Amino acid sequence: MEIIAKYRTAIESLLTDIEKGSYVIPEIKSTLVKDKDHYLIIRMGWSNDQNLYSIIAHIAIVDQKIWIYMNNTEFNFEEELTEQGVSKEDIIFAEISPSQRQALGYSVS
Repeated sequence: MEIIAKYRTAIESLLTDIEKGSYVIPEIKSTLVKDKDHYLIIRMGWSNDQNLYSIIAHIAIVDQKIWIYMNNTEFNFEEELTEQGVSKEDIIFAEISPSQRQALGYSVS
């Protein structure tokens, strides 16, 4: 469980920094949502009478590995996480196929 606590801290630190970052349109707010080891940043608000809603990032801890499901930011999640002590073997890119994951040197599953 120690590793899970470490991963939770690393993910929350990374995503909190992104959530608090400035956004071009002041009416658009970012919110970090945490539930059962799933972490999402959601942006929502209004711009020019248009309702905007999008998921900016989704990271989860599954079977003691960090799964990066979505990263629509300018940040390199895997680099940021490895700098915080997360092993490359414990990071999984859910967006790409297992064969491509292996070529990148990260975990396949």
